[in-house]
Amino acid sequence: MPFSSAGNTFTRLTDVQLEPDKFLSPIEGHEKVQLVSLEQAIQPLLSIVPDIDRRAFIALQRCQNPADNLTTDESAAIFLYTMEWPNCVYLLLNETLTKEDRNQLLPWFSYLKLLLTALFKLPSTKCTVWRGVKGLDLTTKYPENKTTVWWRFSSSTTTVKVLESAQFLGQHGLRTMFNIECLNGKVIKNHSNYQQENEVLLLPGTQFEVISHLNAGNGLQIIHMKELENPRYIMLEPPFPIVTFQHVASSTPIASSPAVPSSSATRIAQHATTAAQSTRSDDDSMPHYTPFASSLNDIDLDETAHEIKTRFEQLRKVTTTTTTTITITTTTSTTTTATTSTTTTTTTSTATTSSTTTTTTSTATTTTTTTTTTTTTTTVTSTTSTTSSTSTSTTTTSTTTTSVTSMVVAGTTQGTNVNQFTNPTCLYIDGNGTLYICDYDNNRIQKWDNGATSGVTVAGNSGGTSGQTSTLLNSPIDLVFDKSGYMYVVDYQNHRVQRFPPNSNIGTTVAGGPGRTNSFTDLEHPTAIDIDSNSNIYILDMHNYRIMKWTSNATSGTSVINSSLINYSHDLLLSPSSSNQVYTSNDNTGNIYLWTFGNSNPTLTLNQVNDTENVLNKPMGMAFDPYGNLYVADSGNNRIVMYYANSTVGIVVAGDNSTTPVLDNPTDIAFDSNLNLAKSL
Repeated sequence: MPFSSAGNTFTRLTDVQLEPDKFLSPIEGHEKVQLVSLEQAIQPLLSIVPDIDRRAFIALQRCQNPADNLTTDESAAIFLYTMEWPNCVYLLLNETLTKEDRNQLLPWFSYLKLLLTALFKLPSTKCTVWRGVKGLDLTTKYPENKTTVWWRFSSSTTTVKVLESAQFLGQHGLRTMFNIECLNGKVIKNHSNYQQENEVLLLPGTQFEVISHLNAGNGLQIIHMKELENPRYIMLEPPFPIVTFQHVASSTPIASSPAVPSSSATRIAQHATTAAQSTRSDDDSMPHYTPFASSLNDIDLDETAHEIKTRFEQLRKVTTTTTTTITITTTTSTTTTATTSTTTTTTTSTATTSSTTTTTTSTATTTTTTTTTTTTTTTVTSTTSTTSSTSTSTTTTSTTTTSVTSMVVAGTTQGTNVNQFTNPTCLYIDGNGTLYICDYDNNRIQKWDNGATSGVTVAGNSGGTSGQTSTLLNSPIDLVFDKSGYMYVVDYQNHRVQRFPPNSNIGTTVAGGPGRTNSFTDLEHPTAIDIDSNSNIYILDMHNYRIMKWTSNATSGTSVINSSLINYSHDLLLSPSSSNQVYTSNDNTGNIYLWTFGNSNPTLTLNQVNDTENVLNKPMGMAFDPYGNLYVADSGNNRIVMYYANSTVGIVVAGDNSTTPVLDNPTDIAFDSNLNLAKSL
């Protein structure tokens, strides 16, 4: 990983001495450019970064089927950053980030937009990390109680032994190590050219407080720093809109809301420039990077729920004559906060309403596009003193056009044709927008490429024949992919899990089989599956009242949870904030349970909803967004409910419980890479 530049050898983990000891102008402007492919993003850099086109080509080849729900271009943008050669991206980009003349960043904007989009989609990680420098004592530059900003992308490692190796700092001589409590680190191991280093990337513009110094002896100085939870101003503009709502009337804050979904081609950050305070959830296990929250002093939970419902109005299902469909929605929307006063004229597609509506109908898709003109007035008030309150109000008025599109992307009427389903039970969307559907009663898995009008059978019989052979399925109910592109299908009536290699319809049984017993080699009516980063699979073994863990290539599993509450459970999701916890949805009890491995009782039960129908009714499919918020297909109430991370009361973000619901018994949900939400009905 080391490289040579101007006679000095540096590495990403040991370049901290290159940070300027002063405040610079914020890093901004990149958020306003169009999100493009990696090949397009590097075009302005061809004369700046030697050999970048060839290196980008290599990165794209290495990042096929990326992890973490990133697109190939997004993953490759991170991979390209970690590749090292003389005058590489890492070196020249960080050098430019430390220059006072921000105009020198202009050629980098397209690549920076793509790179930051990828990093912001990765979960934020709260952990202790290390980085350092050899041959220097930096305690004078970083005195205790100092607040400082690191303007470069800062590479760090969770393993101090990496820094102690001879390749980096070694264990002798003058050295400075930084022990950093980070709140919003980005684990890039799955997208790095150097996966063995357990790299955590700190974003440019991150602000720290120096807590203490320690002279550890043998020439080693340790500087303890902590990332600021609430910096007064942000120094890095996010690549796309992120809005935070906080319920100040309660002792438990509501965590950050999800980013407003938007088309990747027109994802423009539009926000009130006066909103410049950062907040984060008190959830220690899952911090959220929320760069520009406004100060909300008079908002209650009902107002928060109403605001989120407004933002997710695009999640409506189009009224059609179809009976078995998958719907997906996209939008281009202006970001505002809950203090925004909005006057909206909305057009509808009912026959009795005068409106301007364009409806396009084809055999497999029905699209309704509604355009509304919205005038928004945003007021942000800040208090500057604890003894005498001085308030400053800034009003920004803008007129925006919000384009909302909701469409049926798969399915028409029930049947076995290539554009039909019969009881679709699960959805999976990969990083390229390809949709995989468990066509339960047709005993097959259907693959729909992005924009396709019909599906292709990739597992099971295309005509719907069931069976127990390696090429047949019997009521497939859930599926997941590992990082190598293998597909795992829960074959419900065959009491097994089948693994299919890429581009193959021949499955291998990796768990269960015809035995249908409570032996650790068998399963009985498994209903759901998830997979961790080590390719261990977790199976909801419903009628054996347990959750089973099967390691890669194992011939038997181990039970991690045993409870009668597993019976009649529909879905299973590994917790994004813990390696030993899992969520299940139980459509019999009407609850979502969080389990800790080894415990027979749930750690947490979720069923409360801030709505007229104030509890869940037959919750089925679940999904997490990149910010740790949990979405539930509340099938019996014909709606989608969202639980903020660290909140036990959900809000309705799609659908309703009227006599003519816009959603009809949603069974599963999934996000694509642009945070568009797909629902099976």
